[in-house]
Amino acid sequence: MRKLYCYVDESGQDTTAQSGRERIFIVAVAVFEDDLEALEQACKKYEIQSGKRQSKWRKTNPESRAAYWQMIISDEQFKRTLCYSRTIPPLNAEFDARTILSIAKAILWHRPGTDYTSDIYVDGISVSKQVDYANELRKIGIHVHRVRRAVDEKSALIRLADALAGLAREAAGGNQVAEAILRQAMKRGIVAMI
Repeated sequence: MRKLYCYVDESGQDTTAQSGRERIFIVAVAVFEDDLEALEQACKKYEIQSGKRQSKWRKTNPESRAAYWQMIISDEQFKRTLCYSRTIPPLNAEFDARTILSIAKAILWHRPGTDYTSDIYVDGISVSKQVDYANELRKIGIHVHRVRRAVDEKSALIRLADALAGLAREAAGGNQVAEAILRQAMKRGIVAMI
């Protein structure tokens, strides 16, 4: 049986509460099947080499962000592992439903077949929502072993999902450097928009 590991972060919930800002909601999902330890170590190494802080994307300077992404994009072990969805939410958006749908699309994009299970780690999810997410994903037909809370400070892979959400949000906002990095990542098959 195949085992998938999904790391999920989002960006843009704040845009529905701020008048005059473009509303956008991005869900980034990193889906892995291979050796998580090697991927985690690669992300940590790239964080150190690039100067990217081991924290939220928005707290990292632009030069370090770009350097970090160049390292990820150049690493073949990240091929076909990262994806994101982008929507314009209504003012009273159901962010959880959009996140659940994005997780399902990401898992199906990975083409797992029918003989698989998935462990899903969502940044900052509450205990009650963990159960809700697992149940809703199962209703959609996703094979879920468990849904758990992820913490940025403890996982370089959830920080990678955070970095993708931040990159996609910046690109959607017209940041030319972010747009160029995202295009390059998509061209190399590292990132897909689902």
